[in-house]
Amino acid sequence: MCRVPGDSDVVTALKLQCDNWVGPSDVDTISDPNIIASLLKLWYRELHEPLIPREYYARCVDAYSSPEQAVKIVSILPSLNRLVLSYLIRFLQVCWLAFCISLFVYKCCIIIVICGCFFTC
Repeated sequence: MCRVPGDSDVVTALKLQCDNWVGPSDVDTISDPNIIASLLKLWYRELHEPLIPREYYARCVDAYSSPEQAVKIVSILPSLNRLVLSYLIRFLQVCWLAFCISLFVYKCCIIIVICGCFFTC
């Protein structure tokens, strides 16, 4: 996930709010995607049991280059782990798609601006 960490003070404050089932008090603080990514990574790190149980870890490492093997391993995970992992994967797919679309739109806008510099209406 994101390599740039979010502001640790803001992440900690949001974590405390989430732990107490309180919504964020300042919506502007969550407009930074690095804060959201840091909060999500923190949640996964603090799980009592890892998302990928220890007994499956070696198989996962061995299957890193084989999508078929990875799918087989996911299919034999405990149901709760499989559901959470599936949700995370879907979330990341949607985020990636949104990023690609925004990048495409941004590039199109740049091209339009550049063309506008050369052509007059």
